[in-house]
Amino acid sequence: MRCRSGSGAGGVAVEFRILGPLQVIVDGRELPLGRKLLRALLAVLLLNAREVRTTDQLIDDLWQERAPANARTCVHNLVSSLRRTVGRDLLETRGGGYVLVVAATQVDASRFERLLARSRREPSAEKVRLLESALALWRGSPLVDVRYEEFAQADIRRLEELRVCALEELLGSKLELGLCETLVPELQRLVDANPFRERLRMLLMVALHRTGRSVDALTTYATWRRTVTEVWGIEPGRAIRQLWDEIRGEAPRPSGAAQSNARWAERSGHVPRSRRPASCRGGHRRGTRRHRGGAARESRHSLSCDRDRPDSSGGGGCRPPLELTHAPRGASAVGTKL
Repeated sequence: MRCRSGSGAGGVAVEFRILGPLQVIVDGRELPLGRKLLRALLAVLLLNAREVRTTDQLIDDLWQERAPANARTCVHNLVSSLRRTVGRDLLETRGGGYVLVVAATQVDASRFERLLARSRREPSAEKVRLLESALALWRGSPLVDVRYEEFAQADIRRLEELRVCALEELLGSKLELGLCETLVPELQRLVDANPFRERLRMLLMVALHRTGRSVDALTTYATWRRTVTEVWGIEPGRAIRQLWDEIRGEAPRPSGAAQSNARWAERSGHVPRSRRPASCRGGHRRGTRRHRGGAARESRHSLSCDRDRPDSSGGGGCRPPLELTHAPRGASAVGTKL
């Protein structure tokens, strides 16, 4: 989707992309952005679109405490270069600063958030379509050109969180439509990539159970319980414990080695060594040390966000766990209130 900026004869179509490498697309053609400082300036203005950013604020954004003596001149020169790229009418001078005058539909991140918000008001089939369209806007890590800059950190975290939320809601809707078999590999990959997201594990447990792999679903819970109890000293959330209990109630009685594994997973919450992920086979002590410090704090923060996500009809945050309002015909009822 592109919008007319109104600059030039008859206007030109300008699109800004930050969900991946920073790009400016004019009438379908990517424009060269040049040096790193110019990209950083554009990123700052896009993150504060339609808001005045003073010269002093821009100096702090671009250099922090390392600003050169001629920083103000550098900012003015960078603004002039950026105007030659995006058009003078898009980058205005106001009240001792500068403002990028762009519509929300001209920025891919804004379109992503709008599609996410809209999807939350639709039934499952339409929700899947909208979420797939939203996630298709992603081309990689957000704001990758300025990923180490202080001014971008909060927005990078927020956008990455929204992306995972959108994936969770997409997969939850697909489960509701009965697409369990095809979702197991993707859910397993997402759980491996986001090991501290409780809801992803719940979705995986439902998909495994509904495809006849109840023992694997119980083992998924046991792996999660082992992580949170041994590393953080807490119990899994109430919702996933309830899901585990429902699966145990419906699971067919296994035999032989499968019975032994299932009993181990159900009663002790631990997974036999042969069934643990490779990263968990080093034992309790070594695993605990490995998760201490900054990584452990970040993981704990991720877990707390996953359990207590604010509702945001505007797309600015994750909603509480999605309710699967019905199971597909002939499928297990487990997970219908996931």
